[in-house]
Amino acid sequence: MKFIKQRLKIIDSFIIGKYLGTGGVSFNRFLRPYLISSFIIFSVNLVSNLYILPYTNQIKNKFENEVVNDKDPSVKTNIHMKVDNNTYIYIDNFDNKTNIGYRFSLDKFQGDVLKKKLIADRIEWDSLKRVWKMVNYSTRNIDGLKESMVYANSKTKDTILDMKPDDFSAYQNVFESMSGKELSDKIKKERIRGSGIMSDLLFEQYKRWFQPLSAFVLTLIGVALSSRKVRGGVGLPLGVGIILSFAYIVVNQFAKMFSTKGGFPPLLAVLLPTIFFGLLGLYLLRRAPK
Repeated sequence: MKFIKQRLKIIDSFIIGKYLGTGGVSFNRFLRPYLISSFIIFSVNLVSNLYILPYTNQIKNKFENEVVNDKDPSVKTNIHMKVDNNTYIYIDNFDNKTNIGYRFSLDKFQGDVLKKKLIADRIEWDSLKRVWKMVNYSTRNIDGLKESMVYANSKTKDTILDMKPDDFSAYQNVFESMSGKELSDKIKKERIRGSGIMSDLLFEQYKRWFQPLSAFVLTLIGVALSSRKVRGGVGLPLGVGIILSFAYIVVNQFAKMFSTKGGFPPLLAVLLPTIFFGLLGLYLLRRAPK
């Protein structure tokens, strides 16, 4: 351990003395290779977030949901969904393996007035026709003070609804495994529906694009702290750098919680930690010895 500390002191003295000392190169030139490295890391991270991680997350999420969390990934219960501006559906439980939902109901409104209510024992997805088949259904039509009931026990009815079995995925972290196009399409659909999962979707999309900026933020902080020669070697700057990096990660996690659970705007939740620590890095860099 003592040998390692001595080596670090020698390296520290050599770098600062050679590049930042009298007769050395300018601080900007000293900073250049670090920024180039940051750009390479940023590029690799961005490509990975957009094209690689969604597919590897499919394996990770399947293992977490089936083994770690020990829950049945095929069944989702108590589903409430807004299909369009006037139509709401409810499914007591939906089986993703068979694409069958049980105890289905559909409410159609005109403004704030209920105009139609449809109830079915079950609803099945027909993958060939790409329609929903309702089994043992009844329809209640409401026109002011007049009501009419249509019973169709032991009968089926095909109907087209703006929803698919994928919309009822039982995975809570399913958005992580969506490709960029799938995520964008999902956002468009849920925005029309006025869905309650918009914050989760938008946070995931913004995170993929802006999270790689952390490479520049951490580089600025690291260079600013390591370029300052202090008594005792690199131990103190290294410790401060680790604490700031850890704080950056923790703040990012809290930002996600505030966005998905607390109603904080997803874009701000993703950007604010990066902006704050980026400005901190620039401040430390400005105060660093030149």
